[in-house]
Amino acid sequence: MAQCVESLFANDYADKEVIVVNDGSSDQTQNILEAMKVKYPELIVVHQENAGKARALNNGIRNYVTKDLVMGLDGDSQVASDALAKMAAHFEADSQLVAAATNVRIASAHTLIEYAQKFEYLIGYKYKESEPSFNLEYIIGGIGSTFRLSALLAVGCYSTDSITEDIDLSMKMINVLGNKEAHFDYADDVLCFTPPAHNFTDLRKQRFRWKYGRFKALMKNRRLFFSRQFDKYSATLTWWKLPKIVFFEEVMMLLDPLLVGFMFYILYTYFDFTVVSGSLVTFLIVSLMSVFSDTTLSKKGTGRHDPDFPIDTDADVHHQCGRPLILAQMHHQVQGNHLQHQPNLKVDAHCPLTADKQMRIDSEANAPFIRTGRFFIS
Repeated sequence: MAQCVESLFANDYADKEVIVVNDGSSDQTQNILEAMKVKYPELIVVHQENAGKARALNNGIRNYVTKDLVMGLDGDSQVASDALAKMAAHFEADSQLVAAATNVRIASAHTLIEYAQKFEYLIGYKYKESEPSFNLEYIIGGIGSTFRLSALLAVGCYSTDSITEDIDLSMKMINVLGNKEAHFDYADDVLCFTPPAHNFTDLRKQRFRWKYGRFKALMKNRRLFFSRQFDKYSATLTWWKLPKIVFFEEVMMLLDPLLVGFMFYILYTYFDFTVVSGSLVTFLIVSLMSVFSDTTLSKKGTGRHDPDFPIDTDADVHHQCGRPLILAQMHHQVQGNHLQHQPNLKVDAHCPLTADKQMRIDSEANAPFIRTGRFFIS
């Protein structure tokens, strides 16, 4: 967590403010927070009862964020030294951009299973680069992803009934705002770092949670499937990407054990060295292409490097619901002009906006009223 806060303040970026939302943690974590407050007086530390990650994020967003852009981070992640400025530049270049994902990297890989995740992230995020071009971006991940505050408030912030709140939020934003006039992007040049799962048991639990959370989010937003609102949603997403995920990825996942077993049976029964070696060579070539074509990887003399994450044994820090959440607020300035809300996007009738296009969000029962202001969606 300390490394996460340090990486944010290391960004040479004017007019920034950081909020840590701490929803129940150990004495060790409390001591770290107090040390951070002394070192960085502008750091705001918020304490609340452990009510889950989504409620912690909502507390920070609704009651403490005042800037135009909000970036969310887990307590065990870090951002590159130029991440905030580069992310703000993406929003500045596109007034319709409401959410952008970051290029997440595995840091400090030491074992085989950790290196496997490192290459998996490299290859996976390489494929992710193509999604915005075809308007297919539908997951704005939880590490470093940035949102316009006004868009977050329009959809009621994070849902509290999901185990993968980032996927749920992404799908909800697309459902409410659409993805034609509202843009969802992947910022390849904005690097964030996260530690890997250290053993197979942790990896299995992590991936099962991701799979289940994504399936639940898809079912909650099933009205997107084969939608005929072509003026609001891209057909590439609603008629191809989302149905393909459900019918060819989620359903096929149930058959994966049988298919893998059948593959091993074929290899054992009709073993052919050329087939096995050819498969390994093909995978090696794909991996090397992903590595050498990546312009953001460490290169000698560039000053880039993956941070070396210390192993934090504080169970509260690593627990999904007890981990401190960190929000970085960004208010970018270019030629003296602040980022402005853009009154040119459309939303469904159930979006919480008043008739006169003013923003008035009713938060949860005990949350204070958020001031009314011109919203960027009309």
